[in-house]
Amino acid sequence: MSYWIAPSLAKTTSKNINIENVIYYICKLYNVTYDDVKSKSREFEIVRARHLTAYVLHRIIGIGQVKTGKYIHRDHSSVCTSCKEVSKFLEFDIELKSKLEEVIDNNYILLINKKSEKLCKKN
Repeated sequence: MSYWIAPSLAKTTSKNINIENVIYYICKLYNVTYDDVKSKSREFEIVRARHLTAYVLHRIIGIGQVKTGKYIHRDHSSVCTSCKEVSKFLEFDIELKSKLEEVIDNNYILLINKKSEKLCKKN
């Protein structure tokens, strides 16, 4: 799945996404814990996971900056900065782009499965 298609699809169905699952999936990709992401650590991998979490929650899923900040124990300006950083690095950082695509693809599959489960229950 292409990165450019998935964000618009995810925004329209954000109510079906379990936010904690998204966060834990990102933590797993970077081999850090959710507590690490919420911490004040400046270790590279933790910061990268925190930035990607903020980007996915705010820009991809469409959660507001204040609410996104509450998930990662930051204020709205930190979420804004994280989103700008990820947007800037996506242009040339292949590893970051592949991890973002993996998060989107994984959670998009979860969305499709939830929708198909609802359809099966109605029939």
